[in-house]
Amino acid sequence: MSYCLHDGNCPGADKCCSFGCTLRCMKPVTGYCQEPPEEGPCNKKTYRWFYDPKTGECKKFIFGGCGGNRNNFINKWTCQVVCRHKAEIDCSSVPKYIPSCRVPREAFFYNITTKSCQYYTDFGCGTNRNSYESLTGCQEFCEEAGWWTVIVLSW
Repeated sequence: MSYCLHDGNCPGADKCCSFGCTLRCMKPVTGYCQEPPEEGPCNKKTYRWFYDPKTGECKKFIFGGCGGNRNNFINKWTCQVVCRHKAEIDCSSVPKYIPSCRVPREAFFYNITTKSCQYYTDFGCGTNRNSYESLTGCQEFCEEAGWWTVIVLSW
């Protein structure tokens, strides 16, 4: 893996991806998001996430802890980024959205400093990528992701 600033710095079809605190050239993720979920031969029985190409959504399944295939993700966020190509989503890099309209509604944003989702008042004239209608939605998408996740920045 070599360091990069954008896809143009990477050889061949490789993509410039966030890897921990750096950007590295990596092979693009393709194909395995179409595979059905596989429990595997072990008996650990933990919840994991898989991409369902029929619905276009990431869903939970029971994973045995070993084997299986690569359509198997620790959390929903990673599944969505990898398989739904939500490359623009990066909870840590987008500031809280402060609109200029005057129709208040409850919303939540991910605060990188506290590493938690927090309430704010959205005034109803749109959002950015760091605005969620529910606390649960914010938590599932940002808090569960963890910072060990490889974020695919572009395709």
